[in-house]
Amino acid sequence: MNTIEDLRTKIDQIVPLIYVLSDDEHRAITGIASIAMKKKVAVETFVYKSTTGIIDYNEYIKDIDEKKYTSNTKTQEVNDALMHIYKQNKAKTIQLFILTEADNLLEDEQVVRRLKDFAIQADNCDGNLKIVILLSSQLYLPSKIEKYLDVIVYPYPDEEEIKSTIKEWTSKFNKVLPPGQTIKVRTDFEIVNALKGLIVPQICHAITACLTATHKKDGKRRLDAEILSSLKREIINKTKMLQLREPKISFKEVAGLGRLKHWFNKSYGGWTTEGQEFGLPLLKGALLLGLPGCGKSRISEALANEWKLNLVQFDPSTVYSSRVGESEGNMRNVIAKVEALAPCILFIDEVEKGFSGSQSSTFSDAGTTDRTLGIFLIWLNDHESAVFNVSTCNKIYHLPPELISRYDEIFYVGPPSENERKEHVSIQLKEQGNKDAKDFDISRLAKSSEDLSGREIMQAVKESMYDAYHSDDKKLTNDIIEEALRRKTPIVKTMGPQLEHLIKWVGHDQERNDGVRARFANDNDDDIDRLFADVLQKAKSKDNVNDDDIDLNKPPLPELPESP
Repeated sequence: MNTIEDLRTKIDQIVPLIYVLSDDEHRAITGIASIAMKKKVAVETFVYKSTTGIIDYNEYIKDIDEKKYTSNTKTQEVNDALMHIYKQNKAKTIQLFILTEADNLLEDEQVVRRLKDFAIQADNCDGNLKIVILLSSQLYLPSKIEKYLDVIVYPYPDEEEIKSTIKEWTSKFNKVLPPGQTIKVRTDFEIVNALKGLIVPQICHAITACLTATHKKDGKRRLDAEILSSLKREIINKTKMLQLREPKISFKEVAGLGRLKHWFNKSYGGWTTEGQEFGLPLLKGALLLGLPGCGKSRISEALANEWKLNLVQFDPSTVYSSRVGESEGNMRNVIAKVEALAPCILFIDEVEKGFSGSQSSTFSDAGTTDRTLGIFLIWLNDHESAVFNVSTCNKIYHLPPELISRYDEIFYVGPPSENERKEHVSIQLKEQGNKDAKDFDISRLAKSSEDLSGREIMQAVKESMYDAYHSDDKKLTNDIIEEALRRKTPIVKTMGPQLEHLIKWVGHDQERNDGVRARFANDNDDDIDRLFADVLQKAKSKDNVNDDDIDLNKPPLPELPESP
């Protein structure tokens, strides 16, 4: 529940206890008060801070605007404040109390008890007209009280609020600037999109920093979308849960994977004006399977560049906390920020590691992982925001089936074919040494790199550059590159059992020349990968395994040494 309307509904219903998550305390307080003022019945709004005690909302605003300091010493201690709230009883007036820094307050067992008393009083009193809103940037829910309250994430500023903030903040600069140096107010798509996902104070700080940077550059203060985007990345990347990356490659810098590229290009139609007018629904995302180093992460980065969208990287393991309820709150906050950054690509690398342990969560962590995953699953299934999720996975058997089913399509990204390895070698020669592929025998080098992944080819090209540097004539040659390629140990050998299990799970449909449980990502004109075919043939002849007999949740067994 991440909308103002959800919060308004709870207040209209006079829900006694509401937990509101927000990184922008002042904006949340003024927003809640604004909702209360629009009710047809009389509403009194109060704010509690540990520094002021309970004060009237109007006094709170005066403290901000007029730099006055109002305090209520009788309610400065939180338990005294809760006693005061408990005793209030007005017949025709709703009283709304906003308690700030709620996560810290709930660490006191007496506070938990008093809030529970308040909830019981409200549920068993026909004339209850009191609402307590617990406001914090972190969710902390002791088990004794979690069933008595509702949790809502206060949404980030939308486009209209961002435009309003830009106008208001730049006007403050224009009031003090001399004629001829005033700042042009820009609220076009590029500027607004560059500020999405930030709270109001961050938007103001970013605008100030942008005006300072442009003034230092050419003596003219102006709003610059590129500078604002860079500042936004710095701000968001300070947090541990989300990283806003700057994609630097396109599909041209990704070797092979023609079927996957074609599917991505086709799916882009839903993001265009013409596609929306046609009625195309936005797709939720894709899951990419395969061994490490075969291009899953690289094509995810290229996709953001191709679609001209923000690339937001999310590591689910960072949301977990030892405090009760905080993990779930972190996940809600992440979802709210991702939606605020939309339209965007949400990239989750090695998703199985972020959600590992969900199947045993009831026993290992009292259900925290399972509940946190549940919040993400519900959002992934139900959200209507312009967020496309691309997740990579190395070990499919570690993923819960309910997560796998949420993706629109699953693709198997295998080791590159010979044609794809030609592209890999050419791309890496250019990226690692700024070398022209025409100066080398690419076909020969592709044959020498059999079974190597794209990452291993990159590593071999890097090593060959060092070998050439230490050679007598300091020249990179086919022989030097070929020797470096032959020295590499393919990951298909070091992770043979895992690859075999993955190939068995994917399966092969001969009529369609495609996978059974996941589609092939390779080029259409490529034959089925030799290694892929060998594994399936070996499995059918040795184990007599049918495609329907593969157990998704059963990990591969380690290979046992042969008897002497």
